[in-house]
Amino acid sequence: MNEKDKISTSLPFYLLFSFLFAVFLYFFKDKILLPLFPFLLSLLFSFYLQVPLNLINQKMKINRKFGALLLLLLSVGVISVLLFFLFRTLTSEFYTLYTDIGKKDEGIVKRVMESEKFKKFFMQENGKITSKSIDLIVKIIEKFFSFVSSFFDFLPKVFLFVSVFLISFYYTLVDFPVISGTLKSCLKKVTNGRFTYILDDLKRFLSGYVKTYFTIFFVNFAIFFLSFVLLKERYAFLLSLTISLVDILPIFASSFIFLPWIIYEILVSNIKKAVSLAMVFALSVVVREFLEYKLIGSATGVHPLLSFLAIALGYSFMGFWGIFLFPLILTFLCNIYKTKK
Repeated sequence: MNEKDKISTSLPFYLLFSFLFAVFLYFFKDKILLPLFPFLLSLLFSFYLQVPLNLINQKMKINRKFGALLLLLLSVGVISVLLFFLFRTLTSEFYTLYTDIGKKDEGIVKRVMESEKFKKFFMQENGKITSKSIDLIVKIIEKFFSFVSSFFDFLPKVFLFVSVFLISFYYTLVDFPVISGTLKSCLKKVTNGRFTYILDDLKRFLSGYVKTYFTIFFVNFAIFFLSFVLLKERYAFLLSLTISLVDILPIFASSFIFLPWIIYEILVSNIKKAVSLAMVFALSVVVREFLEYKLIGSATGVHPLLSFLAIALGYSFMGFWGIFLFPLILTFLCNIYKTKK
Protein backbone atom coordinates (compact mmCIF):
# COMPACT_ATOMS: atom_id res chain seq x y z
CA MET A 1 0.00 0.00 0.00
CA ASN A 2 1.49 3.35 -1.05
CA GLU A 3 1.48 6.53 1.02
CA LYS A 4 -1.64 8.05 -0.61
CA ASP A 5 -3.65 4.88 -0.07
CA LYS A 6 -2.50 4.80 3.54
CA ILE A 7 -3.74 8.37 4.12
CA SER A 8 -7.03 7.94 2.24
CA THR A 9 -7.95 4.80 4.17
CA SER A 10 -7.25 6.44 7.53
CA LEU A 11 -10.32 8.73 7.55
CA PRO A 12 -11.97 7.00 10.57
CA PHE A 13 -8.69 7.28 12.44
CA TYR A 14 -8.47 11.02 11.68
CA LEU A 15 -12.09 11.60 12.68
CA LEU A 16 -11.67 9.71 15.94
CA PHE A 17 -8.38 11.41 16.74
CA SER A 18 -9.79 14.88 15.98
CA PHE A 19 -12.79 14.29 18.22
CA LEU A 20 -10.75 12.87 21.10
CA PHE A 21 -8.17 15.64 20.76
CA ALA A 22 -10.85 18.35 21.02
CA VAL A 23 -12.57 16.67 23.99
CA PHE A 24 -9.25 16.11 25.76
CA LEU A 25 -8.16 19.73 25.43
CA TYR A 26 -11.57 21.09 26.42
CA PHE A 27 -12.03 19.05 29.61
CA PHE A 28 -8.40 18.89 30.80
CA LYS A 29 -7.12 22.33 29.81
CA ASP A 30 -6.95 23.55 33.43
CA LYS A 31 -5.14 20.49 34.81
CA ILE A 32 -2.83 19.74 31.90
CA LEU A 33 -2.56 22.62 29.44
CA LEU A 34 -2.01 25.41 31.97
CA PRO A 35 0.82 23.65 33.90
CA LEU A 36 2.41 22.60 30.59
CA PHE A 37 2.05 26.06 29.06
CA PRO A 38 5.59 27.31 29.96
CA PHE A 39 7.10 24.13 28.48
CA LEU A 40 5.00 24.40 25.31
CA LEU A 41 5.90 28.08 25.04
CA SER A 42 9.60 27.27 25.40
CA LEU A 43 9.29 24.66 22.63
CA LEU A 44 7.62 27.21 20.37
CA PHE A 45 10.31 29.83 21.02
CA SER A 46 13.06 27.24 20.58
CA PHE A 47 11.61 26.16 17.23
CA TYR A 48 11.69 29.71 15.84
CA LEU A 49 15.12 30.51 17.32
CA GLN A 50 16.96 27.50 15.88
CA VAL A 51 18.02 29.47 12.80
CA PRO A 52 19.60 32.40 14.72
CA LEU A 53 21.19 29.94 17.16
CA ASN A 54 22.81 28.01 14.29
CA LEU A 55 24.02 31.29 12.76
CA ILE A 56 25.56 32.37 16.08
CA ASN A 57 27.35 29.03 16.41
CA GLN A 58 28.65 29.16 12.84
CA LYS A 59 29.72 32.82 12.79
CA MET A 60 31.17 33.05 16.29
CA LYS A 61 32.56 29.48 16.41
CA ILE A 62 31.29 28.89 19.94
CA ASN A 63 29.75 26.00 21.83
CA ARG A 64 26.01 25.42 21.28
CA LYS A 65 25.27 25.73 25.02
CA PHE A 66 27.07 29.07 25.26
CA GLY A 67 25.34 30.28 22.09
CA ALA A 68 21.96 29.28 23.56
CA LEU A 69 22.78 31.20 26.74
CA LEU A 70 23.71 34.32 24.72
CA LEU A 71 20.53 34.05 22.66
CA LEU A 72 18.45 33.56 25.81
CA LEU A 73 19.95 36.67 27.45
CA LEU A 74 19.48 38.66 24.25
CA SER A 75 15.85 37.55 23.95
CA VAL A 76 15.11 38.40 27.59
CA GLY A 77 16.80 41.79 27.18
CA VAL A 78 14.84 42.69 24.04
CA ILE A 79 11.53 41.54 25.55
CA SER A 80 12.26 43.45 28.78
CA VAL A 81 13.01 46.68 26.89
CA LEU A 82 9.85 46.31 24.79
CA LEU A 83 7.75 45.60 27.88
CA PHE A 84 9.27 48.60 29.67
CA PHE A 85 8.39 50.99 26.85
CA LEU A 86 4.96 49.41 26.51
CA PHE A 87 4.32 49.73 30.26
CA ARG A 88 5.55 53.33 30.34
CA THR A 89 3.40 54.37 27.38
CA LEU A 90 0.30 52.63 28.74
CA THR A 91 0.69 54.04 32.26
CA SER A 92 1.21 57.54 30.84
CA GLU A 93 -1.94 57.35 28.74
CA PHE A 94 -3.94 55.70 31.55
CA TYR A 95 -2.88 58.50 33.90
CA THR A 96 -3.91 61.14 31.35
CA LEU A 97 -7.25 59.38 30.92
CA TYR A 98 -7.73 59.19 34.69
CA THR A 99 -7.00 62.90 35.19
CA ASP A 100 -9.37 63.84 32.36
CA ILE A 101 -12.15 61.75 33.86
CA GLY A 102 -11.42 63.27 37.28
CA LYS A 103 -11.72 66.80 35.91
CA LYS A 104 -15.01 66.00 34.22
CA ASP A 105 -16.36 64.28 37.34
CA GLU A 106 -15.30 67.26 39.47
CA GLY A 107 -17.29 69.62 37.25
CA ILE A 108 -20.35 67.36 37.34
CA VAL A 109 -20.17 66.96 41.13
CA LYS A 110 -19.79 70.72 41.58
CA ARG A 111 -22.89 71.44 39.49
CA VAL A 112 -24.89 68.82 41.38
CA MET A 113 -23.76 70.12 44.79
CA GLU A 114 -24.75 73.69 43.89
CA SER A 115 -28.25 72.76 42.74
CA GLU A 116 -31.17 73.59 45.06
CA LYS A 117 -32.82 70.19 44.59
CA PHE A 118 -29.72 68.42 45.83
CA LYS A 119 -29.51 70.67 48.91
CA LYS A 120 -33.14 69.91 49.84
CA PHE A 121 -32.67 66.21 49.21
CA PHE A 122 -29.48 66.17 51.28
CA MET A 123 -31.18 67.88 54.23
CA GLN A 124 -34.07 65.38 54.19
CA GLU A 125 -32.01 62.22 53.64
CA ASN A 126 -28.89 63.15 55.60
CA GLY A 127 -28.99 60.14 57.95
CA LYS A 128 -29.59 57.59 55.22
CA ILE A 129 -26.88 59.08 53.03
CA THR A 130 -24.36 58.93 55.90
CA SER A 131 -25.20 55.27 56.59
CA LYS A 132 -24.95 54.33 52.92
CA SER A 133 -21.69 56.25 52.58
CA ILE A 134 -20.16 54.32 55.48
CA ASP A 135 -21.30 51.00 53.95
CA LEU A 136 -19.83 52.03 50.61
CA ILE A 137 -16.49 52.98 52.21
CA VAL A 138 -16.36 49.62 54.04
CA LYS A 139 -17.04 47.74 50.79
CA ILE A 140 -14.35 49.72 48.98
CA ILE A 141 -11.82 48.92 51.74
CA GLU A 142 -12.78 45.22 51.63
CA LYS A 143 -12.38 45.17 47.84
CA PHE A 144 -9.00 46.88 48.15
CA PHE A 145 -7.64 44.38 50.68
CA SER A 146 -9.05 41.50 48.61
CA PHE A 147 -7.24 42.87 45.56
CA VAL A 148 -3.97 43.25 47.50
CA SER A 149 -4.29 39.71 48.86
CA SER A 150 -4.98 38.21 45.43
CA PHE A 151 -2.12 40.23 43.96
CA PHE A 152 0.39 38.84 46.47
CA ASP A 153 -1.01 35.34 45.88
CA PHE A 154 -0.49 35.85 42.16
CA LEU A 155 3.16 36.99 42.44
CA PRO A 156 4.61 33.54 43.37
CA LYS A 157 2.74 32.01 40.40
CA VAL A 158 4.26 34.60 38.06
CA PHE A 159 7.72 33.98 39.52
CA LEU A 160 7.29 30.20 39.16
CA PHE A 161 6.02 30.55 35.58
CA VAL A 162 8.93 32.78 34.54
CA SER A 163 11.50 30.54 36.25
CA VAL A 164 10.14 27.35 34.69
CA PHE A 165 9.90 29.03 31.29
CA LEU A 166 13.49 30.36 31.34
CA ILE A 167 14.99 27.05 32.48
CA SER A 168 12.97 24.96 30.02
CA PHE A 169 13.64 27.52 27.28
CA TYR A 170 17.40 27.16 27.72
CA TYR A 171 17.39 23.35 27.69
CA THR A 172 14.95 23.04 24.77
CA LEU A 173 16.95 25.62 22.84
CA VAL A 174 20.14 23.60 23.31
CA ASP A 175 18.64 20.14 22.71
CA PHE A 176 15.82 20.97 20.29
CA PRO A 177 17.21 18.81 17.42
CA VAL A 178 17.45 15.82 19.77
CA ILE A 179 13.98 16.46 21.27
CA SER A 180 12.25 16.85 17.90
CA GLY A 181 14.03 13.80 16.45
CA THR A 182 13.10 11.62 19.43
CA LEU A 183 9.45 12.69 19.35
CA LYS A 184 9.14 12.03 15.62
CA SER A 185 10.77 8.62 15.96
CA CYS A 186 8.51 7.57 18.85
CA LEU A 187 5.34 8.78 17.13
CA LYS A 188 6.21 6.95 13.91
CA LYS A 189 6.69 3.68 15.82
CA VAL A 190 3.53 4.04 17.92
CA THR A 191 1.17 5.08 15.11
CA ASN A 192 2.77 3.32 12.11
CA GLY A 193 3.55 6.66 10.51
CA ARG A 194 0.00 8.05 10.59
CA PHE A 195 0.75 10.63 13.23
CA THR A 196 3.39 12.16 10.98
CA TYR A 197 0.68 13.43 8.66
CA ILE A 198 -1.30 14.79 11.59
CA LEU A 199 1.76 16.63 12.86
CA ASP A 200 2.39 18.10 9.43
CA ASP A 201 -1.20 19.36 9.24
CA LEU A 202 -1.02 20.67 12.79
CA LYS A 203 2.26 22.47 12.12
CA ARG A 204 0.96 24.04 8.91
CA PHE A 205 -2.32 25.09 10.52
CA LEU A 206 -0.84 26.56 13.70
CA SER A 207 2.00 28.38 11.98
CA GLY A 208 -0.36 29.74 9.33
CA TYR A 209 -2.97 30.75 11.90
CA VAL A 210 -0.46 32.48 14.18
CA LYS A 211 1.33 34.26 11.32
CA THR A 212 -1.99 35.42 9.85
CA TYR A 213 -3.31 37.03 13.01
CA PHE A 214 0.05 38.43 14.06
CA THR A 215 0.24 40.09 10.64
CA ILE A 216 -3.32 41.39 10.98
CA PHE A 217 -2.56 42.69 14.48
CA PHE A 218 0.56 44.63 13.49
CA VAL A 219 -0.91 46.00 10.23
CA ASN A 220 -4.11 47.13 11.94
CA PHE A 221 -2.15 48.58 14.86
CA ALA A 222 -0.11 50.67 12.40
CA ILE A 223 -3.29 51.84 10.64
CA PHE A 224 -5.05 52.73 13.90
CA PHE A 225 -2.04 54.42 15.48
CA LEU A 226 -1.24 56.60 12.45
CA SER A 227 -4.92 57.47 12.01
CA PHE A 228 -5.40 58.42 15.67
CA VAL A 229 -2.21 60.50 15.64
CA LEU A 230 -3.52 62.38 12.58
CA LEU A 231 -6.88 62.80 14.34
CA LYS A 232 -4.96 64.14 17.38
CA GLU A 233 -6.39 61.59 19.81
CA ARG A 234 -4.75 61.90 23.22
CA TYR A 235 -4.77 58.14 23.80
CA ALA A 236 -3.60 57.03 20.35
CA PHE A 237 -1.35 54.19 21.56
CA LEU A 238 -3.82 52.85 24.14
CA LEU A 239 -6.74 52.94 21.68
CA SER A 240 -4.71 51.35 18.89
CA LEU A 241 -3.47 48.54 21.13
CA THR A 242 -6.94 47.83 22.56
CA ILE A 243 -8.74 47.78 19.21
CA SER A 244 -6.01 45.68 17.56
CA LEU A 245 -6.19 43.09 20.36
CA VAL A 246 -9.98 42.93 20.13
CA ASP A 247 -9.74 42.60 16.36
CA ILE A 248 -7.66 39.41 16.69
CA LEU A 249 -10.78 37.55 17.85
CA PRO A 250 -12.81 37.01 14.67
CA ILE A 251 -16.15 36.78 16.48
CA PHE A 252 -15.93 40.22 18.13
CA ALA A 253 -13.76 42.28 15.78
CA SER A 254 -13.29 46.04 15.96
CA SER A 255 -16.90 46.89 15.04
CA PHE A 256 -17.93 46.58 18.69
CA ILE A 257 -15.68 49.56 19.47
CA PHE A 258 -15.91 51.63 16.31
CA LEU A 259 -19.69 51.56 15.72
CA PRO A 260 -20.71 52.90 19.18
CA TRP A 261 -17.91 55.47 18.94
CA ILE A 262 -19.11 56.67 15.51
CA ILE A 263 -22.73 56.85 16.72
CA TYR A 264 -21.64 58.87 19.76
CA GLU A 265 -19.74 61.37 17.59
CA ILE A 266 -22.83 61.78 15.39
CA LEU A 267 -25.06 62.36 18.43
CA VAL A 268 -22.76 65.11 19.74
CA SER A 269 -22.76 66.71 16.25
CA ASN A 270 -19.10 65.94 15.59
CA ILE A 271 -19.78 64.77 12.03
CA LYS A 272 -16.24 65.36 10.77
CA LYS A 273 -14.74 63.04 13.36
CA ALA A 274 -17.50 60.45 12.80
CA VAL A 275 -16.69 60.37 9.08
CA SER A 276 -12.96 60.08 9.84
CA LEU A 277 -13.55 57.18 12.22
CA ALA A 278 -15.81 55.48 9.67
CA MET A 279 -13.05 55.75 7.06
CA VAL A 280 -10.48 54.27 9.47
CA PHE A 281 -12.88 51.44 10.35
CA ALA A 282 -13.63 50.72 6.68
CA LEU A 283 -9.92 50.67 5.82
CA SER A 284 -9.14 48.25 8.66
CA VAL A 285 -12.00 45.93 7.61
CA VAL A 286 -10.84 45.88 3.97
CA VAL A 287 -7.22 45.21 4.98
CA ARG A 288 -8.27 42.50 7.44
CA GLU A 289 -10.49 40.70 4.92
CA PHE A 290 -7.79 40.86 2.26
CA LEU A 291 -5.12 39.49 4.60
CA GLU A 292 -7.40 36.75 5.93
CA TYR A 293 -8.38 35.67 2.43
CA LYS A 294 -4.78 35.56 1.22
CA LEU A 295 -2.97 34.27 4.30
CA ILE A 296 -5.41 31.78 5.85
CA GLY A 297 -6.23 30.12 2.54
CA SER A 298 -2.60 29.75 1.50
CA ALA A 299 -1.30 28.76 4.95
CA THR A 300 -3.95 26.23 6.00
CA GLY A 301 -5.27 25.03 2.65
CA VAL A 302 -8.84 25.85 3.72
CA HIS A 303 -11.11 28.49 2.19
CA PRO A 304 -11.46 31.53 4.52
CA LEU A 305 -15.27 31.23 4.48
CA LEU A 306 -15.04 27.67 5.83
CA SER A 307 -12.51 28.83 8.42
CA PHE A 308 -14.86 31.59 9.58
CA LEU A 309 -17.75 29.09 9.76
CA ALA A 310 -15.61 26.75 11.88
CA ILE A 311 -14.63 29.65 14.16
CA ALA A 312 -18.28 30.69 14.62
CA LEU A 313 -19.41 27.12 15.35
CA GLY A 314 -16.48 26.55 17.68
CA TYR A 315 -17.28 29.67 19.67
CA SER A 316 -20.96 28.66 19.89
CA PHE A 317 -20.24 25.12 21.13
CA MET A 318 -17.04 25.48 23.19
CA GLY A 319 -16.48 29.18 23.80
CA PHE A 320 -12.98 30.65 23.48
CA TRP A 321 -11.20 27.32 22.97
CA GLY A 322 -13.56 26.39 20.15
CA ILE A 323 -12.22 29.33 18.12
CA PHE A 324 -8.96 27.38 17.75
CA LEU A 325 -10.08 23.74 17.99
CA PHE A 326 -12.81 23.71 15.33
CA PRO A 327 -10.64 25.25 12.56
CA LEU A 328 -7.92 22.74 13.49
CA ILE A 329 -10.32 19.81 13.03
CA LEU A 330 -11.62 21.34 9.80
CA THR A 331 -8.06 21.58 8.45
CA PHE A 332 -7.46 17.88 9.16
CA LEU A 333 -10.66 16.79 7.44
CA CYS A 334 -10.19 19.04 4.39
CA ASN A 335 -6.65 17.76 3.85
CA ILE A 336 -7.87 14.15 4.08
CA TYR A 337 -10.62 14.88 1.54
CA LYS A 338 -8.16 16.51 -0.89
CA THR A 339 -5.76 13.58 -0.57
CA LYS A 340 -8.55 11.07 -1.10
CA LYS A 341 -9.62 12.83 -4.31
